[in-house]
Amino acid sequence: MNLRLRRLREALRTSLWAVPTLATAVAALLAVALLAIDRRVADLDGTQFGFSGGPGAASDLLGTIATSVLSVAGVVFSITMLVLQQASRQLSPRVMRTFLRDWPSQLTLGAFISTFAYAMIVLSQVRTVDELAFAPGLATWGALALTAVSVGMFVMFIHHVATSLQPTTVIGRVGRETAAALDPPYPGGIGDDADPDAAPPDGPPDRTLDWDGRAGTLTAIDGQGLLEWAASHDAVVVLRLQVGHYVTTGTPLLDVWCDDHDAIEAIDLDALVGTGRERTMVDDPVFGFRQLVDIAVRALSPGVNDPTTAVQVLDELHDRLRQLATVEIPSACRTDDGVLRLVLPRPEWDDYLALAVDEIRHHAERASHVLHRLGAMLADLDTVVPEHRGELLAEERRLVVSTVDRVFADRHDRQLVLRPIAGFVAEGDG
Repeated sequence: MNLRLRRLREALRTSLWAVPTLATAVAALLAVALLAIDRRVADLDGTQFGFSGGPGAASDLLGTIATSVLSVAGVVFSITMLVLQQASRQLSPRVMRTFLRDWPSQLTLGAFISTFAYAMIVLSQVRTVDELAFAPGLATWGALALTAVSVGMFVMFIHHVATSLQPTTVIGRVGRETAAALDPPYPGGIGDDADPDAAPPDGPPDRTLDWDGRAGTLTAIDGQGLLEWAASHDAVVVLRLQVGHYVTTGTPLLDVWCDDHDAIEAIDLDALVGTGRERTMVDDPVFGFRQLVDIAVRALSPGVNDPTTAVQVLDELHDRLRQLATVEIPSACRTDDGVLRLVLPRPEWDDYLALAVDEIRHHAERASHVLHRLGAMLADLDTVVPEHRGELLAEERRLVVSTVDRVFADRHDRQLVLRPIAGFVAEGDG
């Protein structure tokens, strides 16, 4: 997908205005259509589709609906802002993006705003003067139907808010997004894997392109676009940074080996490289791990002191690491027709494992059941990872043992905490 379209899609998914705007447009079209039917039928035989209240009753009813739904829309918006604030304070500021992408909140806000717009459009066409009297019966029934839908959405929204701030709900939502970002692992789908010994040309590049846009986080790369450009110009392109890294104006970004210097000058970096104020999970599943670890670290802080939430995070991290354990992460070197064209740095298995374990272990020094769960996760992963990925697992187990030996003076306590990895300790990990 074109990088600009990907940016637009992500911006729309995390906005609170896109769905309400679309719903309002649909409601306006519906109002115009039903009013046209009302006028046509009224011209023929004066039928009002069973609405017997007359123009005055229609005007009062529509005015009441408009006033009420706008007031409730304000309540929905206020509750949404409080949820965002609470999530930022209790869990992590990084999870706010997940709440902004929350469909129930967007749909509820859209239902009330669109009902308000519909009622106002229909109300503007009601005529109470005798010779021009017009009560749009079908359109008025439509307003009542939309109000009923909005009330149902509001009840659903209240239930959703009551459950959305539960740590398990947030952790599960971030975990599902991370799982989707890991399937397939980046940069899979961009060209083909190169041979293990593939490397860029020797010597300095013909040109190093600096980032000339605004400073920000590297959020997405149009790898396919870069690969196609390199193949069409018999070039090799190496990205210096990974998705998720911060770039400043003037940061060296691309090394290019190409004899066509005019083609290099014509590269539109803004169309191939996306930056933003914060990270997203587009080509950046590491950000999902980052969010989960942040939730665990916040839970283990003295001010919150909620180790059970940290254990729930480890459950989700365990699932994600198992998802990656036997997957062959695509090579950073991408080829086209067997020729190396592009190098896209990406995280390795060791990067994911270290991020998932190290900070939590450090902050969980006196949380015995967190260390116990950490040991159980490492022991289970050892049963599924290929042999060449076992070195860091052994080192992480050793660090858990070292932490437990340093913190827990009683031998019985140490044995309880280390029970999941007791066999490894006996074999010499400790």
